[in-house]
Amino acid sequence: MPGFWRLRRLVHRAIALARRSLATALYWSGALALWRRRRRPRNGPIVLMYHSIGGAGLSPDIIVSQEHFRRHIEYLRRHYCLLSLDHVVGLLEGGRQVPRHAVVVTLDDGYRDNYEKALPILKRYRCPATLFIAVESVMTGRVPWSQTLWRWLQSTRELDLRISWGGGNETTTEKVLSLRTEQDRAEARIWLRAFAGGLGRRERQDFLKALAQRLACSVEPDRDRSPTMLTWDQLREMARWGITIGSHTVTHPRLSGLDSGTVRQELVESRSTLGRELSADVRLFAYPFGGWQDFNEDTKAAVGEAGYRAACAAVVGNGGSSVDLRALHRLYVPDEPVWMFALRLLHLESDSRLIAWTLRTD
Repeated sequence: MPGFWRLRRLVHRAIALARRSLATALYWSGALALWRRRRRPRNGPIVLMYHSIGGAGLSPDIIVSQEHFRRHIEYLRRHYCLLSLDHVVGLLEGGRQVPRHAVVVTLDDGYRDNYEKALPILKRYRCPATLFIAVESVMTGRVPWSQTLWRWLQSTRELDLRISWGGGNETTTEKVLSLRTEQDRAEARIWLRAFAGGLGRRERQDFLKALAQRLACSVEPDRDRSPTMLTWDQLREMARWGITIGSHTVTHPRLSGLDSGTVRQELVESRSTLGRELSADVRLFAYPFGGWQDFNEDTKAAVGEAGYRAACAAVVGNGGSSVDLRALHRLYVPDEPVWMFALRLLHLESDSRLIAWTLRTD
């Protein structure tokens, strides 16, 4: 039996190497460029979703290295039509055709590295971009609560976490989460993020304080950490350079889990605060977390009622015949080399099984 598992690992490594070799060969040979020109373009743009560029002290799944980001933007400038989200929304509102191979760059939350590391690259390659800002994090200088949650789960010595929470409701949520392995902690983070994200602002604060006590973690930010979030002055300077600023709510909740009054408060307060601080009419929005379970028809309607022209999700569609301006699809971009990034973009415009196989990680 040990020999079987050893052979299986060798086979998996060989397949992974084959995929990597094929991907690099397709990229460096120029085959991807030829393939892309022959494909029928999507209906609507490809909207890319980044978060932190070269940051530290954040969950690895939201960090893209500065060099990878530079190579991504360089590749986009050479092979795609880079447009601002504002411009694309205007075309869609007017029923006009979006240019072939149009790509929009967005960055979520409002991390300071967007100014220090991403902005010089965006300026160098004349790349328009939209920042979606979680307003409370800019006001307080603290990372969004979901990132604090990740830090706690990484540092705690607890092996199990028992949740018993009633809050202001008549029902009590009971849950036991294992923290024994990295996979366990990743699954616990997903559950806690969904649960806490659906709580109102005050109740979420109370829940997180109780959670910090159970995990033996401090609710106060680490004093030895360098500032992580953007300042208002940095946002103003980015806006002067042509970067569009949009809203990502005030407290980064899961809107589909909130009552209608709280949803409206998050939408209206974030828009008015950004408008006041930046002297701008903020009309673009991105749903926190952004999965299919994180927004619904009611939240989409609330977005329009709050005065937004368009809203971005974090789901990927097939570029069908219609585009929903209140749920624009976005492609999550991981920290990956440019040849893998190029394949990921082509996969959105191609039904090739070869491309799909190359991108698989199993």
